[in-house]
Amino acid sequence: MLFLTNHLWLCGFFLVGVTTLIAMAGPIIVRRRVSLENLSNNNEVAGSKFAVVGVLYAVMQAFAVIVVWEKFNDAEGRRTGSRRSDDDLSLIGGRPSGAGRGDTRSGGRLS
Repeated sequence: MLFLTNHLWLCGFFLVGVTTLIAMAGPIIVRRRVSLENLSNNNEVAGSKFAVVGVLYAVMQAFAVIVVWEKFNDAEGRRTGSRRSDDDLSLIGGRPSGAGRGDTRSGGRLS
């Protein structure tokens, strides 16, 4: 464990290098051991499987985008609701609207 903490750049190099070499050696080994006929037959099956996986991934990504977008709209609605309640409180308290707001007008950013 001491080697991992002292030589982090070396461990990273080995991790990236070894995985890259394995990824490069895999297709070379498969091409030498499997005939072209078997590869071409499996290519059609693999193409349809990749298409199905790609469609599922696109649907999941679209779902994630919609969920994040809705959460953004909810947060924006809460922010504008907070501004309205500040205006209501200032009217009840007798202050002019917008007086003494501080950083709520700037969207919560501190300046």
